Amino acid sequence: MAGFGYTILGFGSGGGVSPQTFDYQFIAGGGSGNRNQHGGGGGGGGFRTNHPGGTKLELTGGETYTVTVGAGGDGGPSNNKGTDSEIYISAPTVDFESTGGGHGGPVSPSDPTDGGSGGGSYYNPGGSGNTPPLSSPQAPVQGFPGGKGPGPGHTGGGGGGAGGAGPNPGNGGAGATVNITGTPFLAAGGGGGGYFSTNPPGGGAAGPGGGGTGYNSGGNGTDGLGGGGGGSGNNVGQSGSGGNGKIYFRYPNADTDPTVAPGSNTITDVGSDRLITFNVSGTMTIGG
Repeated sequence: MAGFGYTILGFGSGGGVSPQTFDYQFIAGGGSGNRNQHGGGGGGGGFRTNHPGGTKLELTGGETYTVTVGAGGDGGPSNNKGTDSEIYISAPTVDFESTGGGHGGPVSPSDPTDGGSGGGSYYNPGGSGNTPPLSSPQAPVQGFPGGKGPGPGHTGGGGGGAGGAGPNPGNGGAGATVNITGTPFLAAGGGGGGYFSTNPPGGGAAGPGGGGTGYNSGGNGTDGLGGGGGGSGNNVGQSGSGGNGKIYFRYPNADTDPTVAPGSNTITDVGSDRLITFNVSGTMTIGG
């Protein structure tokens, strides 16, 4: 895996076609909550961006890149990490990426996982965020650690978010602000911890930015925002799934449009710029 911090490098040459530079925003898939008594919330997907004003990502002219949008970790009867959002010419060498969120941990053994943001726990500390350590100009870390319980009603710890750790006890960590689309919004919030009770209200609140609420069954993270899934409060309920991520590239409208596939991925105008939105995994050819 390759993370280039504040200096974004180009990759090779493309047969005489000029390289192209982009502002970027990568959001990975969020982790699921945990299906268990006092289950922890899932961590938000890793969040990396240079926008506004940071060093751009330079891609090789004439090359076709594979662009993978991270999937949220499946919840329900299972517990799973989110997957990475990434771009590359030839696997397994990844040119740039953000890391999927960790899943929440059960009451015992409390084993939340690390990730872009970490999953929440109950007795033990939550999973670590920014794992592996990757930075970008406007997001020095990908995300933050999960929290720990117990909270009111024996609530599990909330998952970490891209904007902050899962606060103790129970709630999901806040997401971070996406500015690249021209209309700011929050993404990659953590899921709330599960609530072991039959009497509402209770459960960890969803982290702002697409996290799922924790309760007897956890809510799902929001697709496109990479939110963590909510934890469940008992073994009968289901854990929430993490939300899928999204990838954006922005460039001046005077530049040549890359060729983007499939058609569910779009190129639109944002002021004097063009914005590529990868809603699903696909390809991008630099230089048309």
